[in-house]
Amino acid sequence: MNPSKLKIELAKRGMNNRDLASKTGYSEKQISLIVNGKAPISKSFANQLVFLFPETTLNEWDQENRKCETDDFSFWDKEISLSKILKNSDLQPEEEILLAKSALKIASPSAYVPSVSANIAHFQKENRKNGIDSRSLSAWIDICLFCYGTINKIRSDFHEELFDKYLPLIKGFSSEDPSLTNKYMSMFCQTVGINVIFVPSFPTSFVRGLVTKKDGAYFLFITTRYETNEFLWFTFLHELYHIKNGDLSDNGISLTEADDNASALAKKYFVGTDFEEFKEKNKNNLTENNIQRFSREHGISPGMTITFLWHDKVANYQKFHYLISKADASSKDNIFKECFEKITIGQSEL
Repeated sequence: MNPSKLKIELAKRGMNNRDLASKTGYSEKQISLIVNGKAPISKSFANQLVFLFPETTLNEWDQENRKCETDDFSFWDKEISLSKILKNSDLQPEEEILLAKSALKIASPSAYVPSVSANIAHFQKENRKNGIDSRSLSAWIDICLFCYGTINKIRSDFHEELFDKYLPLIKGFSSEDPSLTNKYMSMFCQTVGINVIFVPSFPTSFVRGLVTKKDGAYFLFITTRYETNEFLWFTFLHELYHIKNGDLSDNGISLTEADDNASALAKKYFVGTDFEEFKEKNKNNLTENNIQRFSREHGISPGMTITFLWHDKVANYQKFHYLISKADASSKDNIFKECFEKITIGQSEL
């Protein structure tokens, strides 16, 4: 790339980034990245430059780093599935590469060494089915952690006594309006010293929620891969129990053998010990009335009861779908976009 030449050509014509953005259809941010050497000049953009500056040639704009695999998006995509792990980032490919370089501290994706690879084997089977390997999943985790840390102050003061004290509040929170879910989850985690990350989903990964520990701090990931608010809350509590139960190593995600226990505890929290009796008694005569009654007795929403009945193959989801709350996906944060904007502050002008 020769950003100096592009600056010279713009200066010759009295043009700035905004003018070039207007003439090429690129955003000012994209133009700034290219002009300042932070993003490559694509072949299509080089063709536009030749059209705008007819005295130049395509070879002049065919910069060296475009020939280098480290700035070739297809290479990044092959190595760590960058297009998948940042699919919902709202960033351009050049911007995604810059974000990945900053987050993973690498110049080339082939140099990436997964930081939590030893403890994500339990995701491997399902992820392989979806075309995702553990290396890509680890890169997604590392990028998410970097983005969260860039935007927020990291909490590393988990208080188990506060966890136990405020855990009963989650049942009430889960019955509130879905638009308040992020607020309540954040409030609980902030109080007990856990960092909660609401992150765009990794489309072809099976991950809905996970927890990890890094440098003494707990991080709980909640993705946008949800249709119901009840399932979102169940997953949130499931991941909290991994922390409570000490299921984490110093630098990795919760292990497979602990999942059943965390799920059982989360289920017991919401529907109690008499759920099995309720299922057996009503499996052939399940009505809205007995669902509502059981839900009131346990202080949960009818949707939560239906969620467990459906999971246990007792209830027909379609028959009682109107009792379930839709998750408010619009309230999820896009930490990729926000982080990118923060790390590129100061690059918007020539």
